[in-house]
Amino acid sequence: MKQLMIKPTIYKYETCREFARDFQIGKGDLLLINKFIYEPFFGDMDLKCEVIFKENYVTGEPSDEMAEKLIAGCRKKQLERLHESQARIDRLDYLSFQLGKERRQI
Repeated sequence: MKQLMIKPTIYKYETCREFARDFQIGKGDLLLINKFIYEPFFGDMDLKCEVIFKENYVTGEPSDEMAEKLIAGCRKKQLERLHESQARIDRLDYLSFQLGKERRQI
């Protein structure tokens, strides 16, 4: 029995500005990102989304405790999408998730 099937669509952007524009990052979105990535690449865009800096929740390897703190930080936010950024040596990777209507309030 198939219980889970994920069919990702992969996009490639030359700049963070293009990513933010095409995904229309704004109200109802949560950007989960490191501060050292946000400030130089997104800081001047005046995005109307919620921003959570990973440094406020993660010290070392991710853990259940870290996840619980992060969820508590999002608890009262009305969210429709989650965008997460990962820094790589030669690029930034983004993961975006559409949250179902029954899951909009985390």
